[in-house]
Amino acid sequence: MSATQSRDEQRLVGSFCAVLIGLAAFTCVGAALELASLRHWNEFDQFIPWFVLAPVAVGIVGLPDLATEPRGHAAVRRG
Repeated sequence: MSATQSRDEQRLVGSFCAVLIGLAAFTCVGAALELASLRHWNEFDQFIPWFVLAPVAVGIVGLPDLATEPRGHAAVRRG
């Protein structure tokens, strides 16, 4: 495999990761907006989705750092 192919593949994988992270962020924001529009906070049982959504949002914020690390592409190169 040449260096050009490797860079192209890394760019493709990086783009794919960015799209997936964007989709996850869009889904998380959509779920939060829907919960807020339904005023989903009146009883304790209704807080459970909010408790789940918070760590998901924190995880999505941390994902771009993982996607840009070179070791994240090692599995693709071994393929």
